[in-house]
Amino acid sequence: MKNKLMFNEDWTHYLRACFVDDIDMTEDVIKSFIYKYKDSQITDFVMNVNGTTSAYPSVTKDSFSDKYLRKSENSTDVDFTDTFAKKAYEIYCEKNLDVYEIWIKALREINIKPWISFRINDVHFNQEKASVVKSKEVEEYPEFWRIRHREANGYYDKALDFGNEGVRNNFLAYIEETLKRYRPDGIEIDFTREPFLFRPGYERRDKKFIDEMMKNIKALCNKYPDKDNNPLPVNVLVCGKISTVVGMGMDVFEWVKKGYIDSVVNIAHWGSINTDYEIDEWKQLLDNRVPFGCGLQILFNVNPDKMKIQLSDVDMAFGQAYANVCSGCDFTYLYNYMDPTEPSIEEFNFDTSVRTKENMSLIVKNIGNINTIKKHNRRHPLTFSDMVPYWERVNSRLPIKFNSRAAQCLRIRTGQIYAEDDAYIILSFERDIEYCDVYVNCQKAEFYKRGGLDRNVIDKDGYMYKIDAPIENYAMIEVIANEGAVMEYAEIFVMPNIE
Repeated sequence: MKNKLMFNEDWTHYLRACFVDDIDMTEDVIKSFIYKYKDSQITDFVMNVNGTTSAYPSVTKDSFSDKYLRKSENSTDVDFTDTFAKKAYEIYCEKNLDVYEIWIKALREINIKPWISFRINDVHFNQEKASVVKSKEVEEYPEFWRIRHREANGYYDKALDFGNEGVRNNFLAYIEETLKRYRPDGIEIDFTREPFLFRPGYERRDKKFIDEMMKNIKALCNKYPDKDNNPLPVNVLVCGKISTVVGMGMDVFEWVKKGYIDSVVNIAHWGSINTDYEIDEWKQLLDNRVPFGCGLQILFNVNPDKMKIQLSDVDMAFGQAYANVCSGCDFTYLYNYMDPTEPSIEEFNFDTSVRTKENMSLIVKNIGNINTIKKHNRRHPLTFSDMVPYWERVNSRLPIKFNSRAAQCLRIRTGQIYAEDDAYIILSFERDIEYCDVYVNCQKAEFYKRGGLDRNVIDKDGYMYKIDAPIENYAMIEVIANEGAVMEYAEIFVMPNIE
C-alpha cells in the first residue's frame, strides 16, 4: 500500500488553463492532458467536479456552462463570457465533449484508477456578490448558511449548514447524478473545502446528520458500482488534528466502524505544509481497518501571524513524503500539485519551486515509492497545523525567544536518517547570535558553517549544525542560546548517501 500515490485535480484548473491559452478543444487535446501522467507513479487520479458550482453541466447544481449564458445574478448584472466559463460552454455545449468522461477512459488506458471528488462545502468567492466561481444558489438560499443569526460577513459564514435537510439532500442528489453520469472507480468526500459544517454550537447535536449522510453516500456507491460491478470505495479527506476533525463534527472513526468509508487522508488545510501529522494516533484509532494516507500541500509558512503566499520547495516535498511513509502512513496524497500552466504562479517560478514543470515531473515520478523518495535531498522544516476549531487560535512553536540558559525544545519528524547520511539541523535567528548549543536526541550537534537554507523560500541566513547520530523517526532538538536571541526558523536537511 505504501506505493500508492493519489493525485487531486481541482474543478477549475484545467478550464482556466485552456481558456488562458485559448486552446482549440478536441477529444485528443483533452485526452493528452491525462497522458502526461503516463510515466508517473500516480496510481489513483482524483478529479474534483465541484465547488459551489459544477464543472460539468448539471441538472442539480449551478454550472460554469450556465454561468456563461447568464446576464443577471442576484439582482446584479453579470457577464462571464470572458472567463473560463466560455471554455466550459465550448467543451460541453458547443462541441458535445465531456472532460471527465474522456479523462476516465484515458486513465484506464494507462492503468491509473479514476476517482471523483466532491467538495462538501467550498466557499471560494462566497463573500462576493457574484463570481464565475460562486453559484447563484449561495445567495438564493440564505436559510442554508451556517451563519444566519447575525450578518454573514466572515469568510466561512456562508458555508452551508449540514444540519439542514435541504442542504444534505442537494448534496446527495448531486453525487447520485455524477455517479450515474460517470461511473468512476471510487469517490472522495473532501471535508477540507470546508470543514465548517454546522451552525456555531451545533457540532455535537447535528453530527448525527453527517453520519447519516455518509451512510447514504455509501449506499449510492453500492447502487452505482464500478465497471466490474464492485461497490465504489469511499475516501475522505480531512484537515487538522484528530481533535479538530472530530470536534467539528466529522466522526471519521465512527464511519470506519460502520463501514461507510474505505480510506482516510489527513492533510494540511492550505496555509502551510504540515511536517508533523499525528500518524501514530491516527493509526492506533483506525486500528488497521482502513488505509491511512498523508497529504502534501504546496504553500509554506512557519508563523501564522505573518502568513504569506509562499510556495515550498522540491526538497520539502520529498521531506514530507519520506517522514510520513517512514512513520507509518499507508500512502501519499498530492493536493494542489497540479500541472503548472496558470499564469498567476509565474512569480513563484523559481528553480527549486514545487510548481516548475521540471520539479513537478520529478515529484510525480518519484514521490510515490519509498525507494525513490529516499534517493533525494530532503528538507524537514518546523511548521504548524493550520486548521484548528474556529473557537481556538492557530499557534506555532516559532518564534522562540531565549530568556536564560534554559534549553528550548522542539520536535521535527524526519523518518529514518542513517548514520552515513549527511544531516544537519539548520537554525535561523532574528539577528546574529553570540553562542548557541544544539542537541539532537541527546547528542550534541557541532556547528558546521553558516548557510544551508533555500533562500528562494527562507530569506534568512542559517546556522548549520552537523547531526552524527542516526534518527529513527523524529528529532527532539534542544537549543540553548544567548539572552534575548529570537529563533525564527528551524529545519533538518538531509543529503542521503546511497550507492
